[in-house]
Amino acid sequence: MKKLYVLVMLLSFAVISSTTYGQEKKSKKQRKVEKQQVQQDKIKQIVEAQNYVFVPDKISPYYDVRVTKEEVKAHLPYTGRVYSPPTDPSEGGIKFSTQDFEYKIENTQKGGWDIFIKTNDLQKTYDLTLKITSSGSASLFVKDPTRTSINFHGRIEEIK
Repeated sequence: MKKLYVLVMLLSFAVISSTTYGQEKKSKKQRKVEKQQVQQDKIKQIVEAQNYVFVPDKISPYYDVRVTKEEVKAHLPYTGRVYSPPTDPSEGGIKFSTQDFEYKIENTQKGGWDIFIKTNDLQKTYDLTLKITSSGSASLFVKDPTRTSINFHGRIEEIK
């Protein structure tokens, strides 16, 4: 009888331990999912509020594209073929600031956004296509009539 009691206790302890272990593991996974959801909600909020900055990866931290409802400001490097070079060497790269622009946003099937920006008030028209995932990673495609198009990969951050 004593052996049966010990055996029942050991089995009970084993069942309780495995149940507790499984719940702990699930809670860590659940916390990770919740953290991703918070990040996705933040990205959605800043994209919809049109208040974000695109920061390219693998490039100096001084380059970016800032987008607000009032203005689009770009400062990016350029490497590619130039059809008509600028007369002033300091005008190299992609540098502009505009308050007259078209802005179109489309939701993608995977929960991200495709954003299309076209400048109107500059000497040359820039077409920017920004593809943003729900996690905040992004690709920027810049079309310039005087150069070949260029792509940048990076991330989206809130303007502070």
